[in-house]
Amino acid sequence: MSCLQKTCHFFCLVFFFLNFQENLSSSTSSSSSSSSSSSSIKESCSHDEASALLQFKHSLSIDRTYSDVWDYCHGYGIKLFPKTDSWKEGTDCCSWDGVTCDNIKGHVIGLDLSCSLLYGTIPSHCSLFLLPNLQKLVLAANNFHFSTISPKFGEFASLVYLNLCSYFSGQIPSALGNLTKLIKLDTSCDYLSGQIPYALGNLTKLINLDMSFNYLSGQIPSSLIRNLSQLECLNLRASHLEGSIPDEVSAFRNLINLDLYANSFNGTLPSWLFTIPSLKYIDLSFNHFSGRVKEFQYHSLIFIHLLSNELQGPIPSSISKLLNLTHLDLSSNKLQGPILSSIFQLPNLVYLGLASNNLIGIVEIGMFSKLQNLQYLYLSSNNLSLIFNGTNDDYTLPKLQDLFLSSCSVSEFPHFLRGSKRLQNLDLSNNRIYGKIPKWMRDVGKDSLIYLNLSHNFLTSIDQELPWKKIEILDLSSNLVHGDLPIPPLTTQVFFISKNSISGQIPSLICNLSSLGFLDLSHNNLSGIIPQCFGNLSKSVELLNLRVNKFHGIIPTFFKGCQLKNLNLNGNQLEGPLTRSIRKCKGLEVLDLGNNRIKGKFPRWLGSLPRLEVLVLRSNQLQGSIHNKRSTLSFSKIQIFDLSSNHFTGTLPVRYI
Repeated sequence: MSCLQKTCHFFCLVFFFLNFQENLSSSTSSSSSSSSSSSSIKESCSHDEASALLQFKHSLSIDRTYSDVWDYCHGYGIKLFPKTDSWKEGTDCCSWDGVTCDNIKGHVIGLDLSCSLLYGTIPSHCSLFLLPNLQKLVLAANNFHFSTISPKFGEFASLVYLNLCSYFSGQIPSALGNLTKLIKLDTSCDYLSGQIPYALGNLTKLINLDMSFNYLSGQIPSSLIRNLSQLECLNLRASHLEGSIPDEVSAFRNLINLDLYANSFNGTLPSWLFTIPSLKYIDLSFNHFSGRVKEFQYHSLIFIHLLSNELQGPIPSSISKLLNLTHLDLSSNKLQGPILSSIFQLPNLVYLGLASNNLIGIVEIGMFSKLQNLQYLYLSSNNLSLIFNGTNDDYTLPKLQDLFLSSCSVSEFPHFLRGSKRLQNLDLSNNRIYGKIPKWMRDVGKDSLIYLNLSHNFLTSIDQELPWKKIEILDLSSNLVHGDLPIPPLTTQVFFISKNSISGQIPSLICNLSSLGFLDLSHNNLSGIIPQCFGNLSKSVELLNLRVNKFHGIIPTFFKGCQLKNLNLNGNQLEGPLTRSIRKCKGLEVLDLGNNRIKGKFPRWLGSLPRLEVLVLRSNQLQGSIHNKRSTLSFSKIQIFDLSSNHFTGTLPVRYI
């Protein structure tokens, strides 16, 4: 299952979970009323409707193996079972699981089959459409196998709630615009395409519209913005929509939640966005909006995410009046000017993202002291200078999990990190931190830190035993670190310590890092032989860069299961013939062995590597003819082929060029 599909189901099922208890309680009370009424006036489900439900049941199958659905139902506490198993001929359909009946006439008015393991299709002649009194229809979290949404869904004249989040495909039928009593419409997490029908503007009673995670096209119809005045929640997240947002003066007067994340919308932010008194949640991230962020006229906002657009101008001053604000992310735009100090006074702020803008000015570290609820702080890649003023720096941020202050002219480790037990990600790269890592940092995130980037500073020494037990990514490159190579914890997956002054030999202990995928020790003063255990390490490592050191001896032997994609040993003193075991690294894309003392004939057998794009053998002691008429190995993917400064003879075959 793709990452996008997983995310899709996450948001889809969160919505179901929020409505599950409401749906369950309403179904229970209706069923209870139906049973009571049944005993007094002997009304039960009509034969025609019971027959239609049974036909619908038999048109589908139960798939208990479809983990894409049931994993998520279980994960969010939604009971997953085949509700249709209780549908038995000769019994009152009002007592069947998922069925709700009118308590007077016995009509089927509700059908909730969410998380029912259903598999199949719903064509226009399906007996489901023989239930004319339906008010609620929930088919979520099943697998309807890319059925199109039949226009017949538009004939449920009494429908109030429709949820079709179950692998439907094709276009959204305009006939859904006939459902004028509809309050909730959810077609999220499907594979729908085409434009949003203009006719959906007829759904004037709609409160919740969710079409997120689809493959739609075109703009938001002006009819939706002009007519859906009762709408409280509009979710079009990741639906491939584009164009500008109509700037209707009276648009969405009751809107609470607006989610347009990850589309291709452009133009300026619509004026109505800043004038809706009920608005609490805005996520317009990852679009192409431009222009200024205007001043917010009302102060009910809790969540503002506008990251990764093309917004310009200053941060609006009205943000400092949003006292309920918990999340503010304006990262990756073109905002200018200083950061308002009043932003750091917002007492409920949990998430503050202002990274990758053109913000300027001095930020005193003491300004963060009021943000005691802060968990995520991102200020990297601006033109800011964070300064320490001594007396006001003696505080902690106990809930902090992420701190990104790359390229902020930081000169020392922030003291507010002392005692941080929850810190998971710390980026202080591209700063002016000199000397050693302070001893108190050994306790910061000792049992929680996953990502640590201290690259491009002026650190001079690192403890040989690093304290962070759960570290996965460790970047210490481009410092002044000298001494022996430190060995990171066993959990490490990425270890960069290039461009330092590390000396001595590589300890064989590094081969115990069974999760290591990327190792860069280049541009140091390491010497000795490359440990033979690196041959086994290649079963997990994809990138191994030992460039520009002082290694001698032979290249280690590689074994079956080699995962290497990039092997760079350039600029050492390696000798001997080239090991043919490199052929076992079937995924190798880059092989750079230049500027060594490797001897022997041209290794034309490297042509058997199916993905090799870059081969550098320059400045070695290789000799003989490159051309061999009998060889069919042609380096089919090669793009860079550097054999210069060797002792080869003859002509270069055209197929190598």
